[in-house]
Amino acid sequence: MAALKQAARWAIRPKTLFLNVHFTRWVVRRYCRGRGCEIGPGVNPQTSRATTIYVDRFTHYNQTPIDTDVVADAAALPFGSKTLDYVFSSHVLEHCPDTIRVLNEWSRVLRPGGVLVLRLPHRDRTFDRNRALTPLAHHLEDFARGVGIDDTTHWKDFEENVVRVANSAWKDEVCRPDGTCDMGYLVRHGHIHYHVWTQNEIVDLLRHLGCTIRFVIDDTLDRADSFLVVASVPE
Repeated sequence: MAALKQAARWAIRPKTLFLNVHFTRWVVRRYCRGRGCEIGPGVNPQTSRATTIYVDRFTHYNQTPIDTDVVADAAALPFGSKTLDYVFSSHVLEHCPDTIRVLNEWSRVLRPGGVLVLRLPHRDRTFDRNRALTPLAHHLEDFARGVGIDDTTHWKDFEENVVRVANSAWKDEVCRPDGTCDMGYLVRHGHIHYHVWTQNEIVDLLRHLGCTIRFVIDDTLDRADSFLVVASVPE
């Protein structure tokens, strides 16, 4: 039965099997043209080394060195304004407490009409499934308050609905013997998801910031926990 369900899933998808397997490569070829940067490539960059600057806050992931060109925070990129053609990021924005500040920074470094390619975790297909979606009003409030990585607004929700129930690799490091959980560990290692979304919330947020939506897909085909949104910054 499981095999039949999987076969049916492939059959009804809007693309060929080849595109399902290589979907992210297709997106990169189509939208990441010119010179750009990938934010948070970790140990598995998705974009071309020939045309992309790799930017990461960390130099190692699980003790594995990251091949990073620039060590920097996503909210403070060391690039001039309007100097890049694209910004690609995969599963990064949810780790940023002030979403609008980060998106404003990514937009700043893009030339007019430059492209944001955002692959993000879908609430219903990740360990965030029991959490409430983050509305636009919440992002606006975070931006007004200028929240940082130590903001505790989201901690209780994340602790109760993720840390204590998810079977994550870092669970043993976070849960102390006395039953309490170490938020500081998650913050220092970039594991906490401050915000929760589907493609609808991201589209609303990008439109609020004046971006034009160019492409949206609920399931990125080659990574079942993700959706993808491509947007152009204002001309």
